[in-house]
Amino acid sequence: RNDRGGSASTGNGRFDLSGPDTSLVPIDRAPRNLPYFEAHAEALERYYRAQSYGGVDLQVDVWPRDTTLPYSVSDMADFGPWVFGPEIYRSAVHMFRTFILAADSQSVEMTDRIPWDTYDEVCIIHAGSDLQSDLANDSAEDIPSFTIGTSDSVRVILHNVAAPGDSVIIDRAAIIPETINQDGYYGAINGVLAHECGHLLFGFADLYNTETGIPKVGYFSLMDSGNLTGAPVKLANGEIIFATGLLPPSIDPFQRSFIMEAEIQEPVYGDTLAYVNSERVPDIRFVPISTDEYLMLENRYMAPAAEVVLDQDPATRVILGPKSPDQFEYDALLPSDDNGRGGGLLIWHIDQSVIPFERSLRTNPDFGVNSNSFLPGMSVIEADALMHLGDLGSPVLEGSYRDPWYVGNNAVLGDSTRPPLVAHTG
Repeated sequence: RNDRGGSASTGNGRFDLSGPDTSLVPIDRAPRNLPYFEAHAEALERYYRAQSYGGVDLQVDVWPRDTTLPYSVSDMADFGPWVFGPEIYRSAVHMFRTFILAADSQSVEMTDRIPWDTYDEVCIIHAGSDLQSDLANDSAEDIPSFTIGTSDSVRVILHNVAAPGDSVIIDRAAIIPETINQDGYYGAINGVLAHECGHLLFGFADLYNTETGIPKVGYFSLMDSGNLTGAPVKLANGEIIFATGLLPPSIDPFQRSFIMEAEIQEPVYGDTLAYVNSERVPDIRFVPISTDEYLMLENRYMAPAAEVVLDQDPATRVILGPKSPDQFEYDALLPSDDNGRGGGLLIWHIDQSVIPFERSLRTNPDFGVNSNSFLPGMSVIEADALMHLGDLGSPVLEGSYRDPWYVGNNAVLGDSTRPPLVAHTG
């Protein structure tokens, strides 16, 4: 509720409830109140319904139900500055516990207690922007976006929730900002909300290198750089800005398979197959290449950019998802050529000996999927063979329209092609 740190954090320590001011950039603009967050909840529900082919039906409630009176804690400065290192977990636990206990006690004071026992997971939205959006590196008290899980000794236990004597345990939550607009750059929280809820709701793993933050599969999975896909936005005055997070792309097929009911098929040797677009139909195949390794193939066809229209909430202008050509076109903002065309067959190389399962033999010390750049657990075989994904010297380190396989680019993968098909075991 206070902001003694001043410019050390974005905003003034309170949710921006001003407006609406139609002269402002129309990307997650204020007021950021109950209808605003309910619209983002609907966008999240739509996204995971599409990603699971209808198998996941999220039911999201936003608290408090008062449109202008959010729960509050003391001051942003009491939780920062944030420095990544061994002490950050202790700081995150302190903030997590403070936020949950404040929300519970204040909901009781409002005589409208949160029914914690009716929810599976909790997502905490805080005022201001997040540390990841501090591109000017001048607001160290901005809270980072992350998902936290706690040990038994520091989890929150709430008593007498539904009935006298009962208790509800809360041991994890996603932490999300009200906006990522900061430092003259703009974005919607759709991407970061979908990404962190992937961790929170389904246990999805990050696919960037968690030691360095460098992308590995880039925009091609929500769980790498996918939450940063964006597009030019033309303002009323004719100015054009670039905004990120508008439309989170699909989840990689490996982790997406956890939330879909269809079985992934292995092709029969010698078959000729037609792949249906994986955004709409669960047509994903796997091809074993060693005991622990296999390929996953999916058709990530993209509708031409000129045909894509986004659906916005009429009151808040929050982007709810794709509208045209249909509600499944979440890959619309992936890399495309100068004519707005992109997509094709994506070929994923999966090494289950690295992915941190209970019986995996080559897991990384930090249990990251891709924290060993020489032995990734999940990667994209780039059709153009340029190996630019994650290359800090490349202008397309997060993905190129030439990474998918298609006629006119590259259509053949084998032992002697460029790039070659090579298992990590040789």
